[in-house]
Amino acid sequence: MIRDGSAIQPLECLISPQTNIQRATPASILRLPIRDRVLIGGAHQIQVINCRSNSKTQALLNWRQRPVSHCGINNSNRLNLSPHSGQQAKPIPQVNLPPVPNWIGSKGSLAHWTRAADGPWPQQSEDSWHNQLIDGHSQANHSELATLMNIISKQCILSSSHTIRDSHQVVCLTSVPLSQWNRLNVYRPHLRRWDFCPYGLVFSPAAVQRIRARPVRYGDESLWNSLSGKERPFFQAIDCNVDWQVEKEYRVLGDLNLQSFSDQELAFFTKTQAEALQLLQHSNWPVLPFEYLT
Repeated sequence: MIRDGSAIQPLECLISPQTNIQRATPASILRLPIRDRVLIGGAHQIQVINCRSNSKTQALLNWRQRPVSHCGINNSNRLNLSPHSGQQAKPIPQVNLPPVPNWIGSKGSLAHWTRAADGPWPQQSEDSWHNQLIDGHSQANHSELATLMNIISKQCILSSSHTIRDSHQVVCLTSVPLSQWNRLNVYRPHLRRWDFCPYGLVFSPAAVQRIRARPVRYGDESLWNSLSGKERPFFQAIDCNVDWQVEKEYRVLGDLNLQSFSDQELAFFTKTQAEALQLLQHSNWPVLPFEYLT
């Protein structure tokens, strides 16, 4: 409905999704923001680049009755959104999972979790990533699983300066035991990220001794001003809204090369067994479902 076009105020337009749906809308959908329901329900065509499991976007895509396209990206973490999508999971070859390392749960371990990258990889340009998206290239998939696969293929955790004061390039680790990660798996809206995701890798106590990681110092501006230039990459401000000390963070300056670590010193983990079996075919180290390690 377009209102009076001669008015000085900007035109207003009310948009309604298709109204020929015969089934009742469930309460779980009605609780979602109207702007999101209009966007998904009213769109003539939807192309999904990536979508987090159990998100409101997934719920809306599941409810949508028309087909959903996936832009040709080979997303190994793709969701089974709808019977209309026509996506079929590829069979996983028969591969046995390795045993759980006997050092899992030992004091002195450090772990690194991966999350979906909302943008280019560390050290990748925006233009390169945008071109991959436009071309529908498989490398444009930056899901949690794809991030982990990127680490395995490069045998390296690339450093990043994101959220690090003074833009120091570091790799972040945590000493929080894996058994506590489930309760700490929370979404940070201001950073558009999930913390303590069930995707990552864990270093044995023996491996940690060779990493040269340093614990983060949490403090205020006065602490920052007292630190030398060599100490500042390991500083984290105490936020009045979020207690970052819960992360028990350690940092490594620069990239963390994994090539020198044996299959007895390092283990990767994924959310599901199917994902672990998939990565295991490409990994020099054991890959296990997260629940096996907790």
